[in-house]
Amino acid sequence: QSYDAEQAALFATKIGEDYRVNWIVDNLPAATRVVEPALGSSPSRIITIYERGFPLGFRGAESIPGTSAGVNYVYNHHRIVLKYHTEP
Repeated sequence: QSYDAEQAALFATKIGEDYRVNWIVDNLPAATRVVEPALGSSPSRIITIYERGFPLGFRGAESIPGTSAGVNYVYNHHRIVLKYHTEP
């Protein structure tokens, strides 16, 4: 889908305001998986944080490889994993 300048500016505003997208599945909020950075001699680890929604996007920075500083990026691909029990 293509967006005009006004719509792109609205996305930029929302990203700057840390807007979060809220998906509800089976009355449960989205979970965000975060990699906790390594500190000193401790290795990095994956932790699961449960919070409502997930960020619409992020602002690029020199410290983020493959991005341009100050440019807004929209998360446009999502992986959805639904786990369920087969027993009643």
